[in-house]
Amino acid sequence: MAAPSDRQSSTAEDRVLPRPRWLLFGAFLAAAGIVLFVVALRIQTITPVVGIIVTAVLYAAMLLTRLLARNPRTQNLVLAWLMGVMAAGLFALFLIILIIEVNRLSA
Repeated sequence: MAAPSDRQSSTAEDRVLPRPRWLLFGAFLAAAGIVLFVVALRIQTITPVVGIIVTAVLYAAMLLTRLLARNPRTQNLVLAWLMGVMAAGLFALFLIILIIEVNRLSA
């Protein structure tokens, strides 16, 4: 049986860290948002175009973070924040589209 000191001697470099899944879920979120913004282009122009640009820029920032960040903890933190900002931005822009359309129909 191994001594307790043998089990605790592994360092952080020896451990295999799980790969973050932020890019996969971020891609699903970005794709869904872009598809919905493309559909919304039929009723408005400016807000959906801004939404497409914001979504593309935030996903590109996620890709750059994945490539450039060396520390896994920092990488996961930044990717989580970027995905949260993307989700909040998509929600806010869809609310803006909804408010504009409701005001247009009631006028």
